[in-house]
Amino acid sequence: MCCITYGYIAMKIRKATTRYARLKGVDSLINCLATRKPIGVDTFVQRYQQWVFRQSRWGLLFPVPDFFLLVRELDTIYRRTAHFTSVSATMVNKCALQEAMFESFMIQYHWNKIIELSHTDECKSLPVLEYVIKLFITVKGFAVTHKERDRLKQKKTSKMDKSRKVSKSLRGKLKTSMQ
Repeated sequence: MCCITYGYIAMKIRKATTRYARLKGVDSLINCLATRKPIGVDTFVQRYQQWVFRQSRWGLLFPVPDFFLLVRELDTIYRRTAHFTSVSATMVNKCALQEAMFESFMIQYHWNKIIELSHTDECKSLPVLEYVIKLFITVKGFAVTHKERDRLKQKKTSKMDKSRKVSKSLRGKLKTSMQ
């Protein structure tokens, strides 16, 4: 999953705290998810932070290592649970997916580390984790459908190219080269 997604999820959570009452009062937790400047110089996330730094025009957020690992684990569970044989509305069972994500040991582990860093109560942090999971499923769903749409569009274009008759005349060849 693209590293920009990590910062996007963190940014959306920051904006959601002003709109949703159940996300109010967890500002210290929200601030622990991502920063404007990269942290953890000697961590394995360094490679991804360098890529985000190159892509950023000072607007992207850098995920903290635990949030990075949390979202990566969400992506792993999504790939394990979703059926990618054909893209349809039934390809992802959101309830089963959310349940699998909430029950994951690694997600709970990384989330508890984030809670420790922010000094937030666990009961106050659960709506934030729920929002992260729902937002991730939405973003990932849009990415999968976008990719499938592009694949189908390319397939359709290649079929159209094959079905066109090759003209033997100079005028016909000029027409096809102009398109």
